[in-house]
Amino acid sequence: MYPMLREEVLLSVRQFSPKGKKHYLVENEDGDIYEVDREVFVALTHADGTRPLRLPDRGKEVIPILKEEKIIQTSRYVHFGGKQYGLTLLPIGGKVWRLRGLCRRISRVLPVGSVFIFLLGLSMTLFAPLYGARISLEKMDFWLYLILVTVTLLMHELGHIITGIACGQRVRTIGILLLVVLPVGAYVSYAPEPLNRRQPPGTRDLIQFSMGGIEMNVLTAGVFLLLSRFLHGSAADTFLFSAAISVELALYNLLPIFGLDGDQALGAVFGVSSVSSVVRLWVTSKGRRKRFFCDGLAGWICLGITLLVAGALLIIALAVLAEVCYVVYIVIDLVRLFS
Repeated sequence: MYPMLREEVLLSVRQFSPKGKKHYLVENEDGDIYEVDREVFVALTHADGTRPLRLPDRGKEVIPILKEEKIIQTSRYVHFGGKQYGLTLLPIGGKVWRLRGLCRRISRVLPVGSVFIFLLGLSMTLFAPLYGARISLEKMDFWLYLILVTVTLLMHELGHIITGIACGQRVRTIGILLLVVLPVGAYVSYAPEPLNRRQPPGTRDLIQFSMGGIEMNVLTAGVFLLLSRFLHGSAADTFLFSAAISVELALYNLLPIFGLDGDQALGAVFGVSSVSSVVRLWVTSKGRRKRFFCDGLAGWICLGITLLVAGALLIIALAVLAEVCYVVYIVIDLVRLFS
């Protein structure tokens, strides 16, 4: 992969007097600040992973130093912390912003269009006499199922990319989320600063950005249902089951759990980065719990709401655990059938 600026790196230009010399500064994730010349600074502003650095000899002498100082990365294998890693599939370059007008139009139509396609596919499936019986796992095509699940995950992230570009977010990469080396999902990374600092995304834009993946899953499920109506045998059963998986993925991402789309959407509504983190902070902090009892009726109401949310999160966690066990059982059953 071509050099890409790390997410935590900050670029700035300082001029200490009106006619003084400009200083080009780079700050890495550890807070270390380096001064570079203008040529390197300009090259770093275009380091999006889609092209070589615009430096003499493509930066063969400079790149090792920038990598050592944690300013750029050239590896597709990224460490997020703990046992979580990411494998970058595709860096999103600056040229994609030319499609912002198209992305805006898709983002406006996506909420209503996805629901319409899903209801259309669902109605055609429910009222078709051919599909009155239960889906048979024995008749499913295992390899087609793997392809459709992969399409479902990629479509989810594509929804975030489209809505992110539409609202002015700096989308960086799309990749596969790994637990050490085991694929467990997909992700889209984006820079913390928006494309236009003077006009940052509003609450509505941030909510749509969080919900874009869920809406795309609903659309994908509807398309799978429509296609299953015109197929027969194992292909029809596989498309129906994949549609159910796409709906389950959408419902799972609606949960207000840290890292999921539902948590980010609620955070955008209440103006916080993460609703689940705020609830956890209030429940676990002794000082914050005491404040509940010092605020009279309002404090008791807030305490009740916080406990209800905490209890709901516990129930949701148990439901997710049961869903994971169910999916694992299905996968084991499918492996046995096709082994």
